Amino acid sequence: MIEGTFVSEEELEKALGGNLPEKRNVEEAMNYFRTASFVYQLAYQNYKTEEFFFPVSLVRQVNNGVLGKGGDFRKGDIKIAGSKFIPPPFSTLLKLMQIYTKWTEEHFKLLNPITLSAKSHALFEVIHPFEDGNGRTGRILLNYLLISAGYPPVILKGDKEKYYSALEESERVFRRRSFVGLEYEKICKLMDEMNVDKLQDLIVTSLIENIDRIIISLFQEKGKTLLKSSEVAKKMGYSKESIRTLIRRGKFIAIKIGKAWFTHPELFLG
Repeated sequence: MIEGTFVSEEELEKALGGNLPEKRNVEEAMNYFRTASFVYQLAYQNYKTEEFFFPVSLVRQVNNGVLGKGGDFRKGDIKIAGSKFIPPPFSTLLKLMQIYTKWTEEHFKLLNPITLSAKSHALFEVIHPFEDGNGRTGRILLNYLLISAGYPPVILKGDKEKYYSALEESERVFRRRSFVGLEYEKICKLMDEMNVDKLQDLIVTSLIENIDRIIISLFQEKGKTLLKSSEVAKKMGYSKESIRTLIRRGKFIAIKIGKAWFTHPELFLG
């Protein structure tokens, strides 16, 4: 996706090849793109058939796809750069991953999709099962849950500090606890206590942006043309400052292209 435009794999590879000088960067981006495309198709099938599958093997496959190799759990203990949280010892990984997938499957229809995806994502990042690619793997899995429930995928972008802060808030319930001997029932209790308010806010913000893009795409398919927000303001009798405020408050369905906002009088929700 470049400025709200959806492209094919070939077009994306060409764009990346022209903008990124290092071949490794292109390979990493293409690995992510191909893996996400495949996993999101699986999720869409879940949605259409009203089924949900979440085996440990899928998690391994996602990690293997984003890295282009691997998919094996880490062989030793690990520290997360910039995080106060220490992931569980490697000796507990298989058991914890089985608990993670079991908890997610059992709660898929019990929790609303935003809460489920936030809590499941936080638990995955707590476990941190792989040597590399945990963030990319975890965010693809988060979208696997959302799409399986009928939502569009989200892009957790923008302020990294907000994302890390949201994860730290979620992880707090697991701090200073030994993961050795931690049974499923105890994990469930901790998951009930987990605070994912910040993470849910990030997911909701991204969902709104993505739903706006989908609506605008359908709007343009009908032959409608987007206008700069300043033009819409003039047509509707608003000042430039007022229409920017209305867009921020969600009163217009709008999309930002470059530094300018684009919308249409028919996309006013007031």
